[in-house]
Amino acid sequence: MKTVLEIIFRSICVLLGLLNLIRGNDPLLGYSLCLISFLYYPFSERRMTRYTGIKLHPVVKILLALVIIWVSFAVGALAEGYYPDLSL
Repeated sequence: MKTVLEIIFRSICVLLGLLNLIRGNDPLLGYSLCLISFLYYPFSERRMTRYTGIKLHPVVKILLALVIIWVSFAVGALAEGYYPDLSL
């Protein structure tokens, strides 16, 4: 179950980052979301643990993904109405 949730959150974060990067009004937000999404890849987690000694708890990853989704829908291009065809 943990792996499935990580794949879902990783996909959502990457897609929101690319969406804000390509068509959004804030490319820095898109870059940031794409960089943060690397925390959900297993190779980057192992590398971060090896170099810094910090291992993120899965609950922290889930909370971070929820904050990313909330920020993207609150201040990103989706909230500003740039995508009327993607309205929720």
